[in-house]
Amino acid sequence: MTVNKILVLVVILLAILLPLRLSGAFGRLSATPYQPPPKNSVPPALSSSAPPAASEASPDEKPYQPIDPYAAAPTLSALDSQVLLKYYGKDVKIEGQVTHIEYISLYYSPAEQWACIFFNTDGMTAVIPGSYGGSPWDFASYFRIIVKPGIMDSTSIYSLVNENITVRGTLDLYRGSPVIYLDSPDNIIPKKASQKNILKQ
Repeated sequence: MTVNKILVLVVILLAILLPLRLSGAFGRLSATPYQPPPKNSVPPALSSSAPPAASEASPDEKPYQPIDPYAAAPTLSALDSQVLLKYYGKDVKIEGQVTHIEYISLYYSPAEQWACIFFNTDGMTAVIPGSYGGSPWDFASYFRIIVKPGIMDSTSIYSLVNENITVRGTLDLYRGSPVIYLDSPDNIIPKKASQKNILKQ
């Protein structure tokens, strides 16, 4: 057999086999139709770098601490009434020892009993008829906490007698006296839970 005949046979074989191989390859490629990715899928490169879930917090992360709205408020003495008057309308923290509790009815709400928490014995005698001019409304300008009805029960209020406490709130005035109207029992803190230095002026 000559070389030319051999070349012709090779060409014929390639012409027969090559289309068959190509059709088989294309058939395999077309056997799996295209499937679009899900709408909410995340590429692997992004999902691997995603931050940890909230339940998997870093050990260095500090627990949540509620913000104290009175953190920057000055701490004053309950006995310094003249100093307290300078802070009218401002947030303050006031420290002192409770000496007396007195229930009163305010002129604009005679049916409701409001508790007055005093920090000295002069405040106690000031609400007794016959003292300081005979008026039960004469509080002699001493500081006190006025507890709104429904905020604390009487047992809790009377348990404060002889206790050293800190009260937080906005300093207000009642008939010329510095007062804090208590709107939450959380704003009365026992002395042992609030070791603050009294601001001297």
